Amino acid sequence: MAELTDLEKAKAFLADYDGKFSNIADRIGASAQQISNYRVGRSDIASASYAAVHGLAQEYDKWIYQRVVTQPEFMTFLRVMGQWFDDVITDQHELALSDESNPDDEALAAMIQTLNDNVTQNQGLLVNMFSAYVQNLPTDE
Repeated sequence: MAELTDLEKAKAFLADYDGKFSNIADRIGASAQQISNYRVGRSDIASASYAAVHGLAQEYDKWIYQRVVTQPEFMTFLRVMGQWFDDVITDQHELALSDESNPDDEALAAMIQTLNDNVTQNQGLLVNMFSAYVQNLPTDE
């Protein structure tokens, strides 16, 4: 799944957001009126400042994340992913202690732990990974 650009995220957010623009105006550095103008087409979002587009894209990421985390499958995904990372790290530590070890086995375990930390802290990446997970689950058909 390709990552959306900030402009695509901003457009999607404007199209679907049903809250008050005054709630997000200060966070993104644009007035509520300007955000409304982008939404209804009086102003072209493609001509907006980088700060406004990026801010709307961040709001999109938060909005999508909140929609995703309420799905029961998301908790299953987090549990499965967490177990997978734990298993891989444990296997790497065991490999480092075996007769078949390589000098970089412990470094790889540390790298995998860093990857786990980074993945779980990046909401956009979690949403993309969850989408890939859900799309590839077996169906009951």
